[in-house]
Amino acid sequence: MITTCTIQDLRNMGEDYTGSVVAAKRFIRRRCPHQTAIKGIDCMKEIIGPTNEFRYCVASQNQDLNKQLLDIPAIPLLTLSRDTLLLSPLSAASQAKINKAASIKLLPSADELKRLKAVTGLDLEALKEPQLPLHKRKKAKGPNPLSVKKKKPEPKLQKIPSRQKTEQFPARSRSKCTKSYS
Repeated sequence: MITTCTIQDLRNMGEDYTGSVVAAKRFIRRRCPHQTAIKGIDCMKEIIGPTNEFRYCVASQNQDLNKQLLDIPAIPLLTLSRDTLLLSPLSAASQAKINKAASIKLLPSADELKRLKAVTGLDLEALKEPQLPLHKRKKAKGPNPLSVKKKKPEPKLQKIPSRQKTEQFPARSRSKCTKSYS
């Protein structure tokens, strides 16, 4: 997207920028409310506004514009560095807006505060201020029973005297085979 003031600003720079004007005409043109053309930087800032209501993403090589837009939250800034398109990191304003939204989500709503007050009867104004949660220490647990090697039972050996063993079970003798298998 480009504004009419920005195209007029390019035309005012001279004939050296006619290629830029032709390339700029290919983009979608956003009408700006200015009767006379103003600087392109000021026009872009005015179109974006203080909150970036229309969720614009700005691609600019102008360092002054980029520095001014860092103060507005939720604006992705794109720049070219040689052949690479770079997305700038989150600005401090964007990070502050994210943190504020996250802390609001954690707090109870007004309706929830009324219900809690009715149920508990306590003054719950302290809940409006976020508090850091206390971390409980985990207790040491035993090992996983499935991963532990089982203990071998002690073998129960009955010692039998060697004489009794031979008397109960006499030694076998081999019989000679008389048949031939031919």
